[in-house]
Amino acid sequence: MQISAEEDAQIAELKREVLKLQGLREAPTNCWSAQYYTKGRLLCWLRGRNNNVAKAATWAVECIEYLDQQPERAARFVATRKSFHDVREEHIL
Repeated sequence: MQISAEEDAQIAELKREVLKLQGLREAPTNCWSAQYYTKGRLLCWLRGRNNNVAKAATWAVECIEYLDQQPERAARFVATRKSFHDVREEHIL
């Protein structure tokens, strides 16, 4: 993956902005959430918003919130009635 010097600076700025929006001083380490602050993930969010740091930060926070809810959502689905699983199997590829 090629990262220009300009993008490298934007990644650092994006990380600071995401942490600020989340009310954090530092990125978490040694836990599930640490993956959100890797250079590759931040670059994806940055490029996904045409290298606009403000837009990328907003999007990143939305994605992080959504992804953090997935284990709970999956557990709720697993605990649902068999009929819900049958409907899913019939109608979702």
